[in-house]
Amino acid sequence: MAFDASTYLDQAASLVGLEIDEACRPGVIENLERLAAVARQVAEFPMPDDVEAAPVFTA
Repeated sequence: MAFDASTYLDQAASLVGLEIDEACRPGVIENLERLAAVARQVAEFPMPDDVEAAPVFTA
């Protein structure tokens, strides 16, 4: 199923009661599409089955 940034924007904004100005809408949609592309790369990154999540992250 393909990500529909416009539909997501409408639903998410409605859910949290946020009004998106029509002048800002194209930029918001463009950024959502970019975020979806990055998320897709992370989700599709091959990981071996024996890798476990780190229980603690430190900087």
